Amino acid sequence: MGKLLLDGVYLDPDPARGVALLQSAAEAGDTEAQTTLGLALLWGTDVAANPKQARDWLESAARAGNTRAMRSLGEALIGGWALERDSATGRALLEEAAGQGDVDSKLTLGSFLMAGRDLPRDMPRATALFEEAAAAGNAEGLEKLGAFLMWTERDPAAAESYLRRAGEMG
Repeated sequence: MGKLLLDGVYLDPDPARGVALLQSAAEAGDTEAQTTLGLALLWGTDVAANPKQARDWLESAARAGNTRAMRSLGEALIGGWALERDSATGRALLEEAAGQGDVDSKLTLGSFLMAGRDLPRDMPRATALFEEAAAAGNAEGLEKLGAFLMWTERDPAAAESYLRRAGEMG
């Protein structure tokens, strides 16, 4: 209910009540509420941004095993978005979430490792993560890898193969 009131998608928005409900659930240990509240505070979504509180809530949910919190916090720390950049901690969070089978974390980490901007480029690890995501039914990483190889002209044959596989998977 707190998220619905915060977002105002199905109900008239009431951010103050939404935050109060999320905070109550978060304090009771609900990791989804902790994650939702943390993200709202991180980005200032209908509430005043508070990166310190956001990180606290996201860390609490991540410690409890919430892979969405791990992924969101890891991504923000690697990119230096709304939080001070901490690539090592961010990567560890994404690796943990990926290790727990979170496909979105595999795609996110693989993308960082393929791009080589915010983390050192590691094509073998990126490829492995994209292959794991594909094995779980998500071909997005194969498409990204194929496009990368095509546009950088690194390996046109491999690019075509990855793009064909991604297309065959939908």
